[in-house]
Amino acid sequence: MESNITFRPAALEKMLERSGKSTDDEGYILDEDGDRVESNLGNEIKIEDLGGVGNASEVFIEDNFASAAKFAEHKHGIDE
Repeated sequence: MESNITFRPAALEKMLERSGKSTDDEGYILDEDGDRVESNLGNEIKIEDLGGVGNASEVFIEDNFASAAKFAEHKHGIDE
């Protein structure tokens, strides 16, 4: 059985705010210092491309298989 949780954009913004994050005019996620955060693949990430957040809201997972797989490998200690 597949489980999906979908948040409206406004709810995602609120979740980011509660973890000290925000977005810029282009939709990129910013850290507490106003710098763009990077996904676990090293890419600057827009809120519309956010697939998930891990490790105390400090790991941003892109909405694609490569990013999700890398996170899962790291989580289970099988990354290089």
